[in-house]
Order: sequence, then structure tokens, then C-alpha cells
Amino acid sequence: MKKLSISLLTTAIVLVAGTQLSMAKVSLPPIFSDNMILQQLADIPLEGSATPGAIVSIQADWNKKAIKAQADEQGKWSAILRTPKAGKKSYSLRFDDGESIVFENVVVGEVWFCSGQSNMEMPVAGWGKVLNYENEIAQAEHPDIRLFQVKKATSLVPMETGESTMGGWKNCSPSTVPEFSALAYFYARELQQKLHIPIGVIDCTWGGTPAEAWTSYQSLKKVCGYESLMQAMEAVNYDKNKVFDIYGQLSAEWKKQASDIDEGFKHRWEMPEIDTKAWESMNLPNYWEQQGLQNFDGVVWFRKEVEIAETYAGKDLLLHCGIIDDEDLVYWNGELIARGSGDNVPRHDSLPGDKVRAGKNTLCIRVFDT
Repeated sequence: MKKLSISLLTTAIVLVAGTQLSMAKVSLPPIFSDNMILQQLADIPLEGSATPGAIVSIQADWNKKAIKAQADEQGKWSAILRTPKAGKKSYSLRFDDGESIVFENVVVGEVWFCSGQSNMEMPVAGWGKVLNYENEIAQAEHPDIRLFQVKKATSLVPMETGESTMGGWKNCSPSTVPEFSALAYFYARELQQKLHIPIGVIDCTWGGTPAEAWTSYQSLKKVCGYESLMQAMEAVNYDKNKVFDIYGQLSAEWKKQASDIDEGFKHRWEMPEIDTKAWESMNLPNYWEQQGLQNFDGVVWFRKEVEIAETYAGKDLLLHCGIIDDEDLVYWNGELIARGSGDNVPRHDSLPGDKVRAGKNTLCIRVFDT
């Protein structure tokens, strides 16, 4: 367990580490702050920035001698700090290159890096709301539990800087725990109650993210089926704009191919006179994967007869078609009246009064799921 904790802490520091370049005062990434917790009995990598050539002195309360590190030509420096055994004592940690930064209330214990999708991200309150969340929050005064939440950001290459949503490490309390990962919090609470030492948890979660997004390029190169993708990324030097351009071209080509073979376009399925007796029915709103189209990406046409009362004839109306994933074309009595895109986006389409007639009308929606 100790080895795993050390490894996870190192990963966390690499993930959120960054250098805020300064030509004077020594600076460190946001993972270093007041109230921070360090893994016990570990060699902790320290890194930051200072004036090029400057000597940075690092003094921890538990060390008799200061550690020295020299900033390189880019102003970057690094050092290794050995931590003591976990305990209740709090320390100060000083970084000095002529001007000092001092972090207070630093503790040593077990540190865990908590990452995953929405089941790990779900907060104690917020959109999650665990059972009896109000009582859980009210009783969340745990000074021996330290929380750090990584701010969401995307990048095609490892980021040099990473931010905290909380302004650094915070003591666990009713004011800091509501938007924190519920799973990480309850895990830390149970662990602290069993080990009776300080526990730190780093919440680095993002619902819906694929495993590939958390995997290094070097590791993905070794996975069968990713060779060509990695080669393509290298060919454009991981340039975001170039990658998006290529993605746009490939996406447009794929959509064109799907449209070219779309039977609905060929046979004008949007027209009211089309015979739909052989069509199957689907209960909506719902995921079509749960309605017989499991693992299907592509085009599905939907039609429904809509009866309009005489009192609404000639009046502007609003169609609420719900959430459609990913793209849609909306036809009313055979005429295209709207198009939409984006997953998890509710569709609200205007229906002009000159197209609204009393009696039977045909609503047809072409859904393209990618």
C-alpha cells in the first residue's frame, strides 16, 4: 500500500505540476500550498522556477539541513525531499532564493490520487447528492483529511501548469467537501479512522472521459490499433489547430459517405405520403441503445403524426424535441425547418405560423449519432 501511495502521489504531482515563470521570486506549482500533505517516508519530487542561475534553498522543519537546487537557463529547478513518518505534527516548508515562500500547516501521511469518470466525480452535494448529504456535510469537520481538486483542462500535450479549483490544499470541512468527489471523501474518511494519521486525496476526475485521454502517447503507441493515430499526431507535431483541421476533414468525409448511402434521402422519407407501415416503433425519450439499437452509430429516421387543433392553426409554435445526440434534421410536412448539433443539448425549434395547419401534420426527424 505504501508503494502504491508513493507512486500515485508522484503521478499527481506530475499531472498538476507547472512552473509559473518569474524572473525574481521563487515559484511553485499549485500542488504546493498551505495545508498540503506529503506522502510519508517518500522521496518527493519538488520543482518550480526562479531567476536563471539562482540557488533555491528548501528548508523543511523535519530536516536539520536545507536542500539546495540551482535554476537552469530557463529558470527551472528541481530537487528531492525525503519525508518523515506520518504523525499529527504540522510543519512549515520554506523555499528561498533571496525572497521566501513559506507553506504552513503542512502534514505528512498517506496521499491518494483519485481519478475516473462520473461515478468517481459525483460530488457529495452538487449534482450528486449522496444519501443524507446535508448531515454528511455538517459532520465533515476532519482537519486530518486534506483535499485537493484539479481544475478541468484539455491539452494535446502534457501541460506545464495545472490549477486547483480550491486555491490549493484545504482542510476537510463542511465548506470544502460539498463539491468534492464523494467517493474520494468517504474513502479518505474511512482510511483516516482506521490508520489515525493524516490522509490526503486528490480529486482529478472528469465524467465521460475515455481511458486514452489519461494515457501517455508512449503507452498508446504500444496498443494495437493506435499506431496510425499516434503517427498522425506526431506528423502534425501535436498541434491542436492542425489536429482539429484533420478531424474536421475526416468527419466531413464520413458524414458525406453516410449521407450518400442514406436510404432516407434517396426515397424522401421526410415526405408525408411515405408508407411507414413496415417501420418499427420506439418509445421516446430514451437511449436508442436501450431500444434495440445497441452499439449502433449512424442514422435513424423518426416520424410521427401530429394533430393540430383549429385554435393553433396559423400561429407560431415551438417544437420541444428534447435532447438529441448528436445531429438532427427536423422536417415538418416534408419541409426542412431546423437542424441541430451537439450531444446533451435540448432542441427547441421554431415552427412559423404559415406552416401550421389544423388537422394531421407529419413531423420527421433524421438523427445522426456519431
